Amino acid sequence: MTEARIAEGRTALYRYYDAADSLLYIGISDDPDRRRDEHAVTAADTWYPLAVSRRVGWFDTRAEAEGAEKLAIKQEKPRFNSRFNQRRDAVLQLKDGARDDRRQRQGIGRKTNHTDAIVKHFRERIDSGEMPPGTRLPTRQAIAEQFGIGNTAVSRAYVELVRDGFVEERRAHGYFVLPAESRTLAIRVGRPVEVAAQLREAMTAEQIRELIKALSA
Repeated sequence: MTEARIAEGRTALYRYYDAADSLLYIGISDDPDRRRDEHAVTAADTWYPLAVSRRVGWFDTRAEAEGAEKLAIKQEKPRFNSRFNQRRDAVLQLKDGARDDRRQRQGIGRKTNHTDAIVKHFRERIDSGEMPPGTRLPTRQAIAEQFGIGNTAVSRAYVELVRDGFVEERRAHGYFVLPAESRTLAIRVGRPVEVAAQLREAMTAEQIRELIKALSA
């Protein structure tokens, strides 16, 4: 099989190895080359700099690839997969502890709403200027892996960020931060209190004064 994506719905199972041919990481993707570029960013401080080779196999459906991924991780025990794999490396255990601490500080944990926590995580960084307009958000899968939560919660968070006007989705390219002046809001006209709360969050005091003046005219 080739590494090119041959048909719609086909999913690749890929493995990364270090110079000693030790297994570093196992994953699945419908586009392993794009996923490689994402790993170069999200795993830049862990396993990606160690990787010297990659092996890819294709499955007809994503469900087949997911089943093969789970089995491969359990049996082959790659060093840097946490899902389906008990961590044994002392360095990785420390990284897991640091990740759990980060999740706790950011309100991402078992007793919180993960979707709300992810929305809060990005909104704070957008509002502070840490993520300026035009910044591309990490992929949903990358965020799910980073914080050890489900893809569904992350997907819902991204939908809310779009709905609230903080980011826009560009088909086939990802999600990007919008400048404040370009933000749009989806509002429910039958809920004035809710609309007011949304506007207070999205607009400056001066903009709100101008809006009140315009509504009164």
